[in-house]
Amino acid sequence: MVSVKDYTIVGVGSSIKEASRSYKNTLHQLSGNFTPDQFENQIEVPGTILRFGQDVRNGNSSYYIQLKEYPEIIFVGSSSISNEFTISHVGDSVSLRIDDLSSSLIDVISFDNKDITQRQKVEKSLFITK
Repeated sequence: MVSVKDYTIVGVGSSIKEASRSYKNTLHQLSGNFTPDQFENQIEVPGTILRFGQDVRNGNSSYYIQLKEYPEIIFVGSSSISNEFTISHVGDSVSLRIDDLSSSLIDVISFDNKDITQRQKVEKSLFITK
């Protein structure tokens, strides 16, 4: 897949689904050029992580999640979507955004771990001990 607006934005895969996932990951990596709001028909999926796994292919890590509320579906995403993906655990409360329900393996376009609070700016005083 190639963006018609910017030919340097490319997604490659051995299937249409893999190429689409690669394309979305490329968009996520280009800060400022992509927001999840660009997808139509988004669905927010809240839940609790039932299973969590990681797979590395061709140097790229993908994270696979099953939610307690939807055990028949596997959600997949990368750390380019959210840093919270990499440090999430079984039992964490999360909110996912997806745009496709056509298969049992669904790409995540937005990920928020409700059990993790990130600060925009860390204050120096947090690291100074008396």
